[in-house]
Amino acid sequence: MSFLSTAPRLSVRAAGLAVGLAAVLLPLAACGGDDQAATPAPTDISIAPPTTAAPTTDPVPSESPTPAATSKRPSASAGLDALGAVKAAETGVADSTVVELSKDDDSGSAWEATVRVGDGGRELRIDSGGEITGNQPESLSSVQRGTLPGVAVSDAIKAAEKRVPDGEVTDAELTRENQRTVWDVAVEVSGGDDWELWIDASSGKVINEERD
Repeated sequence: MSFLSTAPRLSVRAAGLAVGLAAVLLPLAACGGDDQAATPAPTDISIAPPTTAAPTTDPVPSESPTPAATSKRPSASAGLDALGAVKAAETGVADSTVVELSKDDDSGSAWEATVRVGDGGRELRIDSGGEITGNQPESLSSVQRGTLPGVAVSDAIKAAEKRVPDGEVTDAELTRENQRTVWDVAVEVSGGDDWELWIDASSGKVINEERD
């Protein structure tokens, strides 16, 4: 009887010890979990932002101007051109026709024009603004006194400018060459060779050209 009564008491005691240990261990485990959760994140670790190197781009070259031709025909603002001089002469003197034209070498902007008025001639001086500053009698050649050709001086000037697009017409004269009535037109090219063109006064075609 004593053996049987002792065994149950031992079982009860062991069970009590197990419950006690559990009661002790559970709070400890809970505390351990709280400690881990409450541990603050380290603040002494600095994460530097990624450094972005400045883009190395080649400098954009400045746009170089398109190479210009050796010269260009002067614009209207640079002075009066040959066509402007013809218009000024024929407008300034009624019923006149230019039979000879020459740019003044001294001034570089004024013109001298010989116009036919009826059977006579007048020599005009035209400034850079198109004003007639001189008007006096002038003798004409036999060709200039004859029947006026179908191709006017302005047409001959345009033909010369088309032939030498980078030049400037400085002289034009109605004359006769090789038994043909022609306009003898001089074209000046700055920095290059000058040209002399013969333009048929009937057809307007360039029939001869020479470099000076």
